[in-house]
Amino acid sequence: MSNFTREAIFQAFGEMLERMPFEKITVSGLIQECGISRNTFYYHFQDVYDLLEQWLYQTFYNYISPEIQGDWRNSVYGLLRACQEHKKLVYHLFDSLSRDRMEQFVFSATDDVLMDYIRSQDGSDRLPEKKIIAISNICRYSIIGYFLHFLWSGMTHDVKEATKEIGDLLEEFIAHEIEITQ
Repeated sequence: MSNFTREAIFQAFGEMLERMPFEKITVSGLIQECGISRNTFYYHFQDVYDLLEQWLYQTFYNYISPEIQGDWRNSVYGLLRACQEHKKLVYHLFDSLSRDRMEQFVFSATDDVLMDYIRSQDGSDRLPEKKIIAISNICRYSIIGYFLHFLWSGMTHDVKEATKEIGDLLEEFIAHEIEITQ
């Protein structure tokens, strides 16, 4: 029952984000939307910011599941398509006062995915950790820069083409960095 309630809260939260900015979402509104008690909400989450963070992680990891982690292009493509399909929700989060929490989430969530990918490409396992982190940082900043441009331009890009372009560039960069290190 606990997972069912948690999922119901996540669903209501997502639906509310489609309709209103994050700042307008309150615990009172959520419990009314879900038909649960205040205590039930606080059993699962500390506050709406805790809910936001957990909701972001669950939503993100729907695209970065273990079976597709090695295929980061499909993950990026899926995330960008989902953004296009839920524009209002994305802009309600992006334009919110909690944008810094969203940015922190994006930075931490991409760390593992990128470093795991770089390690998988290093067949010799000779890349020093410091180099893996540096390559990962450059890739992350590139992806985040592209994502910001994607948002600022109204999410009108051809996601498949854009994912291929940035993917080709980053994979060439990673391969080059691995090659010159060995």
